[in-house]
Amino acid sequence: MQQVIGICLSIAGALVIVLHGDLSSLIGLKFNAGDLVICVAVLVWSFYSTLLRKRPIVHPLSFLAATFMVGTAVILPFYLAETANGQLIENRFESWLAIGYVCLFPSLIAYLFFNRGVELLGSAAAALYLNVMPVIGSVLAIAILSEPFGWFHLAGMVLIGAGIASATTVRVTQSRGPSSSPRDHSLPV
Repeated sequence: MQQVIGICLSIAGALVIVLHGDLSSLIGLKFNAGDLVICVAVLVWSFYSTLLRKRPIVHPLSFLAATFMVGTAVILPFYLAETANGQLIENRFESWLAIGYVCLFPSLIAYLFFNRGVELLGSAAAALYLNVMPVIGSVLAIAILSEPFGWFHLAGMVLIGAGIASATTVRVTQSRGPSSSPRDHSLPV
């Protein structure tokens, strides 16, 4: 029950930040094709997170390479369709720098950390940490874009922090320590 309360608090905190504390903005919410793509992505991510606990006993980098190959095969037709329509990436230094950044941080490192989190905490507890993204986005917007710090930022951060603490405290107290199973081929964290 404590984990359910934590999940609800964490999601509420993310909503407070995303909606700038104005829940009435949900009334005028309109969906477009991109929203449908995001909903499908959330569903696929849920399956991925749940099935991570049953991954084969291989090194994390080998598993990640296989995952990325499947992902590449899935998005390849969309890339080819865009290329055929003349939508090409500009061959500039900034473009390649952005591609390198996306390959390293939100792809390789984030997946390694998330997969390890699922291994240690389980998919439900690890997924809670995805609610930290609006907090990070807010901090970056305040620092880089000079967005004013609002009450909703603080309220959302407190709710997310309380939700994560509430949901994972039960898990930590019930844990028996680090895994010593043959599955533990993890990288040093």
